[in-house]
Amino acid sequence: MGRQAEARDVLQKVLAANPRSVNDLQLAGEISLNTDPSAALNFLKRAEALQPSARSELLIARAYQRLNQAQASKQFLDRAQARAPRDPNVLRAVASFYRDAKQYDLAIATLQKAVSGKDPGALSELGYTYQLAGKKKQAADTYAKAAGMNANDSGLQLSAAQALVNVGQFDRAATFLQHAEARDANNYRLHAIRGQIASLQARNQDAIREYRTAIEHLPDGVPEGPLYPISLHLSLFELYRGADDQAGAERELAAARNELGKITGVEDSSKPEFLRLRASVEAASNDVAAAEKDLKEALALDPGNLNIMLSYANLLWKINRQPEAMQFYSKALEMDPTNHSALTAMGYLSREILDQKAAEKYFTKLSTLYPNDYVPFIALGDLYTSTREFARAQANYEKAHQLAPNNPLVVSGGTNAALEAHELPVAKRWLDRADADPRINQSPQVMRERERYLTWTGHYAESAALGYKVLEKLPRDPEAPVYLAYDLLFLDKYDEAAQIVEKYQPILPRDKDLRLIAGYVHVHSGQLREAVTDFSNALELDPKVPTAYMNRGFVLNDLKEGDKAAKDFETAIKLRPNYAEAHLGLGYAYLQLHRAKPALKEINMAAKLKGESKATHLARAEAYRQQILLRQAESEYRAALKIAPNDVTTRLALADTLYRLHRYGESIDVLKSAIGLSQQDSFVYAQMARAYAQLHQRDEALKAIAAAEKHSTDPRIFIATGEALLTLGDHQAAMDHYARALESSDADRVQTRLALARLFAHEGRRDEAQQQIALGFAEARVGEANPITPQNLLEAADVLMSIEQFDLAKKYFERALAEGADQEAVSIGLANAYLALGETQSAGQLLRSMGNTPESSENYEYLIALGNVYRQQQDTVQALAAFARANRL
Repeated sequence: MGRQAEARDVLQKVLAANPRSVNDLQLAGEISLNTDPSAALNFLKRAEALQPSARSELLIARAYQRLNQAQASKQFLDRAQARAPRDPNVLRAVASFYRDAKQYDLAIATLQKAVSGKDPGALSELGYTYQLAGKKKQAADTYAKAAGMNANDSGLQLSAAQALVNVGQFDRAATFLQHAEARDANNYRLHAIRGQIASLQARNQDAIREYRTAIEHLPDGVPEGPLYPISLHLSLFELYRGADDQAGAERELAAARNELGKITGVEDSSKPEFLRLRASVEAASNDVAAAEKDLKEALALDPGNLNIMLSYANLLWKINRQPEAMQFYSKALEMDPTNHSALTAMGYLSREILDQKAAEKYFTKLSTLYPNDYVPFIALGDLYTSTREFARAQANYEKAHQLAPNNPLVVSGGTNAALEAHELPVAKRWLDRADADPRINQSPQVMRERERYLTWTGHYAESAALGYKVLEKLPRDPEAPVYLAYDLLFLDKYDEAAQIVEKYQPILPRDKDLRLIAGYVHVHSGQLREAVTDFSNALELDPKVPTAYMNRGFVLNDLKEGDKAAKDFETAIKLRPNYAEAHLGLGYAYLQLHRAKPALKEINMAAKLKGESKATHLARAEAYRQQILLRQAESEYRAALKIAPNDVTTRLALADTLYRLHRYGESIDVLKSAIGLSQQDSFVYAQMARAYAQLHQRDEALKAIAAAEKHSTDPRIFIATGEALLTLGDHQAAMDHYARALESSDADRVQTRLALARLFAHEGRRDEAQQQIALGFAEARVGEANPITPQNLLEAADVLMSIEQFDLAKKYFERALAEGADQEAVSIGLANAYLALGETQSAGQLLRSMGNTPESSENYEYLIALGNVYRQQQDTVQALAAFARANRL
């Protein structure tokens, strides 16, 4: 633009010396057309008066056009055509006039008359006009034909290459680029076009290198005008931003801003593009108000300009005005139904607003229109992966790979789809392809998917090492820190996982997985309340994540909040009906709420979905214990031990079950087999002491008590050994042990008070027994002890039965039922209370309401209560039969 002003000054001096020079007048008029059309008209009319010609008349027509005098413009245009109707130069000039007026169809029709088989210049101009008209295929074919006619014209070779790139014909473009390179290997346009190809093929580092070379070789006063360098800097800006190179991106943005600042005057024809580029710089600088203002002005100046329209749509999308963005993309497609950028944007925008059908329609249309372009196929692969249509996803990734075998995003997408489908051999096939090409293999996206594959195949250390490298390359990637943190969890490196969460939560404030990982870390460190907060935060970000509900449910179970836990597990199952872990968790929650039968249903469902495990057997055992079906519980504990033979906790539970079945010798044998397997020997000896006491083996019981208390001060040990001493008849020693248990800050005070109540009941100190129950429950109410459980109420009722407080015992049984205790256990307890009160008929009705089921026939307590009913009814035969069945158990 500065050069034109300089040329005008020179011409003014020439004309002053020779005011009747027709050529100089015409040249002065042509130079002034864009900046001062009135002055241009004066020069051109003087030239026309001196020597009428088609050229002067065409330039006058343009001047009138700039002055918005359409009628006068048309008059001189017609005059020029009439003067030289077959002259190719006149026809090209007329076409240029139509082109400037954006009457592209008329320009094309005129140029087609001017084109001769041997005139590459006219063909080139026709290609350029096709390009402006948005007819990219015709432009590419015409430019290619022109370039083929003149292989020595580097500019024409590069124009043909650019046109072919615009329609995705990279192989054909490469031929013309080679021709241009042979004549000038450092040509800035050559490298700019190669940069564009590399960018379109997702070879970002190659693209950056080519664009940098193009900028380094820009000449002063580049022929394309001062806007061209700006567009190159903006292309580099986008590439650096995509590579998470903030410094590089800022550098190119500053360069683009600096080039804009150098422009002091803008010709009318360049104003819309100038505004568009300035808006791009403003948008990148987060000055969206200024960007929108410029784009609106640009559209007002050139309402049919697709590039401006698409830039505005992109801005609207960026600032979350999706409906308006969609309107502009749709308008662009009305103007050009085959526009690649608009179709691509509509596909991805449809995915963002969760309209998967619309996204599929746009991407499918794109693949039909551009069958040799990999972009629509990778987009369809990503879409079908998100909808879990993995076979269709893989088919599209394979097609994309055929079209772009060196594109790392295709390989990473195919690997991701295979991993999501749990098809590890397919994932390995994709990664093997990456191994064959170092450029693909070093792509951070491919490295990220390989990290996942290593995790899935159990190579956690190798995966974590790769994960740190991925984070170096993709510091703002939303998935990379999550994958690495999970690897660290699998490696039991909870501190490192916590560091990843702490570092990336501020960077990724909407990432639910980082909240889940924080929850796992807090669970591991025993910070259960913090873990609940973490899982709740994850659900605030996405309330449809079944994993978050499931994990929060297990933590709430550990916090003894069974009701809340059950609700979480139920929600998880609604979201994912075949979620085995959630069914198992719900079973555990029901067990905590003493709802044994619903618990069994959930546990069995979990086993059906995922197979039997130690957890299912242990949960089922607890459900049977709650129903006092101890033989079934024994079977489940033994099944669990086959899976984990050295699990001491399971051996302790089996030993306790055998103890309750009065099989004291077998209980001792199980306990002996557990000695030395863990740090729980004190608990093993304490249980052993109880069993020896029941067998009246006093010396062995005392040795076991001493061994249990040798290295432990756990209050639970003193309660168990106190029970053994009570059985041996050492009441004072038992009392001392219970007192020591109460002194501990970790003691379960309710359980300890109940143990004391049993001791006092055994000694006939009924008032004191009742007082201990009252004290324990009072401490629980004021927060000095653990909350009262249904099991505590059942045990208290049993103590009250033993001291003949039958009415009060009934109330405790009823309260236990209301708190969630097992129906059968409560019914048997109440039946015994009715029997003690002489209400035989009520006891019989209660037991008959339980039904004569296989479960009840295996329940020792039920059979004893039933025998007592028959005995009180003087039905000796039935009573003896019930007692015999109980004795067999």
